[in-house]
Amino acid sequence: MENRPNLQRGGDMFKRRIIPCVLALGLGVQPVFAVDEMTPAAVKTVRVNPQSLQTLLLAQNNNLLQELNNVYKAKVNVDLARAQLLPSLNLGAGISGGGFYLASAVFLLPFLLPSNWINLRESQYLLNAEVKSYYILQLNEYASAYSVYMTIVGDFALQDVLYSQYKNLLDIQNNVDLAVKLGLRPITDLYSAQAQTSMMKTQVGQFEELIAQERASIRQMLGLDLSVDIRFDLLHPDQVDRYENADAESLLPEVLKKAPEMAQIDALILAAKADKWSKVFSFFNGATVSAQSSGQGGGVSFGRVAGEGSFNFGFGYFPNITLSNLNIQDMYLRRQAVVQEQAQILESALASVRSTKLQLASATDAENNFKRAYNAYLTQYTLGTTDLLHVLTAANSLAQASVTRLQAQIDLDSQRVTLNRSLILDKFAGIRACKVSQIGGGGVIRRIVHPNKLVPLMELCRAK
Repeated sequence: MENRPNLQRGGDMFKRRIIPCVLALGLGVQPVFAVDEMTPAAVKTVRVNPQSLQTLLLAQNNNLLQELNNVYKAKVNVDLARAQLLPSLNLGAGISGGGFYLASAVFLLPFLLPSNWINLRESQYLLNAEVKSYYILQLNEYASAYSVYMTIVGDFALQDVLYSQYKNLLDIQNNVDLAVKLGLRPITDLYSAQAQTSMMKTQVGQFEELIAQERASIRQMLGLDLSVDIRFDLLHPDQVDRYENADAESLLPEVLKKAPEMAQIDALILAAKADKWSKVFSFFNGATVSAQSSGQGGGVSFGRVAGEGSFNFGFGYFPNITLSNLNIQDMYLRRQAVVQEQAQILESALASVRSTKLQLASATDAENNFKRAYNAYLTQYTLGTTDLLHVLTAANSLAQASVTRLQAQIDLDSQRVTLNRSLILDKFAGIRACKVSQIGGGGVIRRIVHPNKLVPLMELCRAK
């Protein structure tokens, strides 16, 4: 289909819908080439379909890499909180007789402070939230790219419609030419038919130019050389009657159960609660065991060990707790907003899917009827029982009906992408979230002294 003459639904419409979308997509990926090794000068081909688009997009997308780095930093914060629980030793030295001696030894015992344990739990909750944030970004980036892909698929179908219109006008011109030569029609009919065909031929050239510009833009974004042939597999999302025919109210609990946005906000609520209790126990801010020197030049006597704890109550103690409670309330309000957002997306997608199904069926019937009418008018014109105006009107009506059908199909595909995103269906099910339990790895000391590198973390969190 991509080798036939390309037609234009309208230059401005194409620029508005395709070129900006492609420029905004920003794949930043490395393609997988399909090479025919049987020929000496094999042509490399990149095929774009929902599966390859997911693989390419999620591999090197810059936004995803930045968010993945945030996951890594959240993981390091957990290791830092663990490190702050480990005891440490402060040694004091004195000078006597030209030499140094051990004057004091103070053991810091941070694991006795409740706030440090609570801080560790808070950092773990924040890591969970960051992992979900990365998963959400993966889903949203792919949903955006998938929608652009479906628009391009619709435009290729529209190209077929316009090409059919071109062939119809060419058939009309040939019939008019024959009728004029036989003296059955005036020469003005031939002029009108030729003018219609010439205008469509001009649109063919404009559309081919725009397609070439689109391919050049994609080639630049992917860093492909001129020997690479870019192809699109024209596929549509699968229909899932079980969900498309369900009502939003009964389907919402399943959506909320799968939605990573809900898991993210729940983790943030737990982190806010942990922050509150850390503020509650902040008055207990030190625990030590110390031993002092027995005298000048003497060593530390561990027979005289003293334990100490430090407490601090300031005027900011209670306002800090109040502020933490307000932060928790903010999180609960945000959770209600997330539920409402998911409900709105689900209700809108289901309603649109049902509506566009009906529109698609009606537009298909209209297209079939206009096709019958066009064939009948063309036959009547050949027999001399109607005029050229009726034939051209029927051809234009057929083209408009085909465009309307394709617009309904594009809308239906887009809404199915949205529905699949909400329910994590279709290709979205192939995107996995990193497991927090896998991110840890090793013992506490090992994670602190030798933290996991970024590359293993990327392997854990990338899509399948």
